[in-house]
Amino acid sequence: MQWKSDGQIKTPTMQKYKDEGQVLEYYYAQCVCSATRTSILSSRYPLHTGINNWIPNQDSYGLPLKDKTIADLLLQNGYETHAIGKWHAGFYKWSFTPTYRGFKSFYGYYGGGEDYFTHKAGGYFDFHDDKGINCSEYCNPATEAYGTYSAQAFTTRAEEIITNHSTNSDTKNKPLFLY
Repeated sequence: MQWKSDGQIKTPTMQKYKDEGQVLEYYYAQCVCSATRTSILSSRYPLHTGINNWIPNQDSYGLPLKDKTIADLLLQNGYETHAIGKWHAGFYKWSFTPTYRGFKSFYGYYGGGEDYFTHKAGGYFDFHDDKGINCSEYCNPATEAYGTYSAQAFTTRAEEIITNHSTNSDTKNKPLFLY
């Protein structure tokens, strides 16, 4: 960043964000993914969400439904909200999945890990292309991603979301939250 490199690296947009906004200088993470993810999503410590460890795929819990997510709040305030990548905040019921937690779309896997080419975890395909709020049974497995390296699939989808957001007359004047 420009302000961290004595001006050697020019980042005018990021510099503007820094000058007009707030810079978070410190970031604290938990020692496991589910606890960190649910803390970021809810702005609550693991002590308060009950997610102190990683969530095994076969377990029936997740970020408590009473806890609003940052996506819920941003969506209510006019943002376009999309999530890409690893969810791992609970998925044993549709109500725990991303499109029920404030995201208009989700592209990625629900569980804690996957094979980066076959997108299988525990012998099951876990790669989703969920479009629309509360898509539930209308959520789609992203079978076209089979054989594509996850990072490439995520990058392509992020580029699509950003491009579509900036060129679509319905969204280009709305803020975008891409998680």
